[in-house]
Parts: sequence; C-alpha cells; structure tokens
Amino acid sequence: MGLLAIGLGFQNGFIAPLGKNIGLTETILNYIATSYYVGFFIGVYLVPKIIDKVGYVRTFAILGTMFSAVFIGFALFQNGYIWFVLRLITGACFSGLYLITESWINTSITNKFRATAISNYLLLVFLGASLGNYISRFIQGDGIYMLAIISFVLSLSFIPVLLIKFSPTAEKIKKERMGIKQLYQISPMGSIGMLFVGMGYGLLWMTSVYSTVQLNATATEISNMLIYGSVVSLLSVHLIGKKSDSLDRRVVIIILSIIATIGSILLYLQNSMNILVFISFCIVSLGLAPLYSVCGAQTNDWVSQDKRIQAASGLVLMYGIGSVGLGFLTSFLVYLFKGKTFAIVQICIYALLTIFSIKRYLMRPAIPKDQRSEIIPVASFTPLKMGELYKNRSNNKKKDKK
Repeated sequence: MGLLAIGLGFQNGFIAPLGKNIGLTETILNYIATSYYVGFFIGVYLVPKIIDKVGYVRTFAILGTMFSAVFIGFALFQNGYIWFVLRLITGACFSGLYLITESWINTSITNKFRATAISNYLLLVFLGASLGNYISRFIQGDGIYMLAIISFVLSLSFIPVLLIKFSPTAEKIKKERMGIKQLYQISPMGSIGMLFVGMGYGLLWMTSVYSTVQLNATATEISNMLIYGSVVSLLSVHLIGKKSDSLDRRVVIIILSIIATIGSILLYLQNSMNILVFISFCIVSLGLAPLYSVCGAQTNDWVSQDKRIQAASGLVLMYGIGSVGLGFLTSFLVYLFKGKTFAIVQICIYALLTIFSIKRYLMRPAIPKDQRSEIIPVASFTPLKMGELYKNRSNNKKKDKK
C-alpha cells in the first residue's frame, strides 16, 4: 500500500500542471479531479461483489494492475474525456485496495496490536502519498517518462501480496444504511456536518487546479502545497480529533469551520502564487481534516449502540453526496463565471457550515460526557471503515438469530 500510495500522491500532484501543458481548461481539470470521488464510491459497492466471486488476492491483483495501467493511459491518451475515465477508475481501484488491505490487517492482527498495526499502516500510506506528491514536481512536457516510472513502481506492489500465504475468510457484504431523513432527525449537526465535509474534500484537491490555472503555479509549487497540506492534516487529525473528546464537539466543529473559512478567504485574496497560498491551503486543511472524525463522533453520541453501523453507512452516503455533487456543481460554475469562482464557492461552503453549526449549538444542549462515543481519528472516509461496519453488522445479525 505504501507503493500504491506513491502513485495516488503522484497523480494528485501531476494532473493540474500536466493538464495545463497539454491545453486542458480549468473546467475540464476540475471535472477530472472530481471524478476520483465518483469512482471511489462506485468501488465501495462494486469491489465487495468481485471479492465474493474471485477472492481477496485476485481482486487485489486486478485492482493493482488496473491502477498501474491507468498511468500508461494518461501518457498515451492525452485527452480530457479519457482522463476523466482514468481518474474515475483510480478512485474505484483505490477504494477496493483500501478495503482489501485493511480487512487483512483486521483479520490477522489481535486486538492487543491492532491500534499499532493500523497506525503503522496509515503512516506508510501517508509517507507514500507524500513521496508521490514530491515526485510529481519533476513532471515535464507530456510526462510520458515519469508516468512510465510510476507505473513500474506500482507493478512492484503486487510482489509482497502474491508471495504471502494468506487467505482471510471472505464475507458476503450487503448494503445496510440509515435513511438520510432519519439520520438528520437523530443528529442534524453530525449528518449535515458530514455533508459539508464531503463538499470540503471535493473542493480541496481542486485547489491545485485553481492554483495552476488562475495563479500560474508550477508543478514544484503544487507538489509543495500538497505535501504541506498533508502534514498539517495528519497532525490536526490526531491532536484536534482526540481533544474533542474532552470538549463540546459542537464547539470544536464551529471553531474548525471558522478556521477553514479564514483559509478560504485568504486564498481568495491572492492573485499570484506566493507563500500566502501555501498558508491558506494549510489553514483549510487544518480546519477540514479533523471534521470527519468529529462529525462522526457527534452523530454516534446520539445514536444507540445497535444503530451505529447503519448510522455510519448513512454518513458515508452523506459524505459521497457532498464530495461528488459539489465537485461537479463547482466545475460547472467555474465554466460559467471563471475567475475566482472556485475560491468564492469554497468560502460559501465553510461559511454556511459555520452558520449552521452555530444555529444547532443554540438549539440543543450538549450530550453528557459519560454518554459520548469514542472518537476515531481518521482524516476522511476509507472503505475499511465500511468493511468493519459490514463485519460488525454480520456478527450482530448472527447474535439476533440466536
């Protein structure tokens, strides 16, 4: 997964500068960036079916091969529409790769070492993505040489998986989700907050497109910006996320949304690529990254133990609607109005979240600390969380039958 994460980080970094080099417009680049989330959530529902048919190892090899081939596709077919499809395939592949790898970890590691294993795994993914972001600065011209190198690196990722004897028990995965209306009635702030978190992540990676086209950022500058943002995200998730256990989560959500709003305003005020653009991206990352965990915990605080699996599935749906829906809407608005439209939309999203959060804070008292759920420090949705939910749901159903 560390090797595969290099490819994902590289792809996040090269699309905007390379797309600009081959003449793609800002609107098309925004659609391409957003299509990752479309593929991601397609993979969440499609990959489990493939696993049921051919098993974990073969599915991993299939997805890894497709992900490696995508980079050759970027080199051979420098066309916006084809890039859109390739980016979509990336999202579907990576959601499946997350699901398989993290399911292996959960299956093979005892509870005593589970937290350590997951932490080491996330660290490897983070380091791989950061390295990929760094390498993307060396993209030049049509980028064929660098794309071929990355494809080669990704091909090596299959070796550890195919050499290890391991066959976890495959489980039939079925969809079970709490309705959006019911979820909102239980926790308006947590559910709507998750919708806005999805919107925020849908816009976050479009910042590289905006910076490249509107602020004339170079590939090196985009690479640096993504690395700095990733470091800030990792730190803020663990520091701020855990801290919210001892505070009113609603206050934490309000503060984080204000921070993200300030970062968005700072980005809007810039007319060229400079140090303030890096600072603004880091400020937005600082506010956005912990919101996923905090909004999830805020929802769980109001959900009974036996309903948390369905609630978490509903939150995933809210996240997906936000990331995909606003991404495409913003791309269309950029096409219509151009200029600083992207930065304006970003300001509006975080400002609306701030206003909504303050309104909800005034409408309902905080839940007692002894009734709260434990927060899980995760920066954004990964299919493993779904895999754990499905596993727990299956176990609960067996208990119910007994």
